[in-house]
Amino acid sequence: MKSTSIFPYSITIMNTDNQESQFLPSHHSEGTELSEREKMEAGLVYSYADQELISRKSRAIRWCEQFNAIDGTDYQAQYEFLKQMLGAVGKNVWIAKTFGCDCGKNIFIGDNFTGNFNLTILDIREVFIGNNVMIGPNTLISTVGHPLSPKARRNYEAQALPVCIGNDVWIGGNVTILPGVCIGNNVVVAAGAVVSKDVPDNSLVAGVPAKVVRTLTDDTQEESPIRDIYLAGGCFWGAEHFFKLIDGVVQTEVGFANGNTDSPTYEEVYTDTTGHAETVHVRYDASKVSLEFLLDMFFKAIDPTSINKQGHDEGTRYRTGVYYTDSYDLATINKVFVREQAKLQARIAVEKEPLKCFYPASDYHQDYLDKNPQGYCHLPLELFEFAKRAKDPSKRESATKS
Repeated sequence: MKSTSIFPYSITIMNTDNQESQFLPSHHSEGTELSEREKMEAGLVYSYADQELISRKSRAIRWCEQFNAIDGTDYQAQYEFLKQMLGAVGKNVWIAKTFGCDCGKNIFIGDNFTGNFNLTILDIREVFIGNNVMIGPNTLISTVGHPLSPKARRNYEAQALPVCIGNDVWIGGNVTILPGVCIGNNVVVAAGAVVSKDVPDNSLVAGVPAKVVRTLTDDTQEESPIRDIYLAGGCFWGAEHFFKLIDGVVQTEVGFANGNTDSPTYEEVYTDTTGHAETVHVRYDASKVSLEFLLDMFFKAIDPTSINKQGHDEGTRYRTGVYYTDSYDLATINKVFVREQAKLQARIAVEKEPLKCFYPASDYHQDYLDKNPQGYCHLPLELFEFAKRAKDPSKRESATKS
């Protein structure tokens, strides 16, 4: 199997057919040549000598110089600058001098973040950082690598992959995190480690390369394991039936989400003038099924690259989306989106947003396929059988250990 990946530690981007990922930006026309930025965003080898990319890096350098010139004790001024400089910044975020980055706008940070002295984030691609993350001094997070071939390096070749860091992560000093890595929730990375592979939840990793040395206990879990997520997957009749068959889902409800009108009727949403998406409120038992597994299943039930269309159903009401009520879930959502994007040849068109509003549909639409077994559904029957058999492997492993 041939791979164009230039990373010496065997990180490659493969789709489900074992072919190299070469997704096209949504605005790109087939047959036209990709720009270097488009190649970079597609995870392909690109030239970092491209003028557009040089300009972007120059802008980031100026921003870093301005940020580092702010009085180190003026935390509010630093915070306000970061909100302008980075892609997203949560509450209670602090980064010490001297901070460096390659773009700035590709860095997305959750709540309660501490980045200690000399933090460097080479955000050629996206870097997603969850809530309650601490990073020790002299740490490097890199999304970009260069080839082993000296000829290719002379041609300024590079390749970039996103990095995801979950919630409740402590990264020690002098750590290096390499491109394409996803670090789970409740993870500690020991000082001096080089993280070259994904790190599972509840892990302590150490060494070069970093390896799991022990399993950690998550003492932040709430008494109730019942959680909520809102998923728009086209016509909600079939989508609801699919999700309610998954082991660990305890309740479903169909309705309309993230539009601009109050309490819309089905007929009003059908006009495509309300901005609402047909959505399933999924309530699940996190002790039996994880959000990550539910999202994996969600992507199996949709065409994630289709815009405002699923199956034969077309319109903005049929757009796809993941809408969350707890910012803690965003780290997992980002992780799954990055993984799914790597399988595709076109950009994911699935919305990823906080839930702004949700209005339940009338009783007629609730449990529609249970009441009308022969009713319309855009999903194949085989998918329902798959959902019945699906089991979250991480929960099976937990049950075995206990």
